[in-house]
Amino acid sequence: MNGPASVEIWDPVVRGFHWTLATAVLVDYWVTDPGSDLHNWIGYLAAAAVAVRIVWGFVGTRHARFASFAPSRARLHEHLAALQTRTVPLDSGHNPVGALMIYAVFLLVAVLTVTGWLHEEIDALFGNAFLQETHELAAHALWLCAIVHVASVLVVQYVGRIELVRPMITGRRRPWG
Repeated sequence: MNGPASVEIWDPVVRGFHWTLATAVLVDYWVTDPGSDLHNWIGYLAAAAVAVRIVWGFVGTRHARFASFAPSRARLHEHLAALQTRTVPLDSGHNPVGALMIYAVFLLVAVLTVTGWLHEEIDALFGNAFLQETHELAAHALWLCAIVHVASVLVVQYVGRIELVRPMITGRRRPWG
């Protein structure tokens, strides 16, 4: 096979963000008690990770930059055509649908952070039903996004014949097969 044995896709900041957020979501949703100090601190960790990732989206490496994966109709058609012909470029980063998922996750973490902080830290808002319900709905939506993300990665990896899981661990992508 001609071409490189592998190409760098995800830098350590992107991978660290991904696994930090994934762990925070899993632990806060399934393990911690809502309102506990641990739950709150893990939520703040998730917010900090998103903040770092947003900065990195402007100053980071090629695939980390938001400009490299801004969703558009043309990029969506290009990505779908590459999936259909199983010719997704080895050096491709986030696809347009993945970009929309990233933005949704950022928004949901922001909603969770604000509602959680207001509810826990502002005495006058403690027990506020709207904040509690909004926080809970955003948590469920974030968990749903996580499920859709994992399923989509597995489907796109198989259909597109492109490694997606390994590069998020090692940073490098090898040709399929």
